[in-house]
Amino acid sequence: MVSALLQDRIGPSGLELEVRESRESEFTPLFIEKEGDAVLLASDTMERWTSGHLRAAVRLEDLPPVISLSNAASVSGKARVPERRLATMFYHAPPTMTFGLLLHFVQTENQASYEDVAAGEYLKRQNKRLYSANEVP
Repeated sequence: MVSALLQDRIGPSGLELEVRESRESEFTPLFIEKEGDAVLLASDTMERWTSGHLRAAVRLEDLPPVISLSNAASVSGKARVPERRLATMFYHAPPTMTFGLLLHFVQTENQASYEDVAAGEYLKRQNKRLYSANEVP
């Protein structure tokens, strides 16, 4: 999966991305720096395929901060939430298909960080990792 975030203004996006260098789960706000910028977010599968060259994005989502409109800019003079669009492309492999590192990312000094695994087995592992910790006793 890969997602592209587009927003109608620069500044705070309402998204927070996990800071991976931290030992604890820490998130930092994502700002759109230039008009027309797009933010691309990679999935766990993309991280595996690229041997960590692209890091999976762990994110928290909230509404973008409200924009206050002056009476001159709007008939109603009310505030509004900026538009944000998120386009996501999903890829679902057959359960028996094995996937691993893409050859383009193999280098002698950087061998595969992940083993090849069948898509169904990988999905089982991910579900166990995500949902086992959240089980209610």
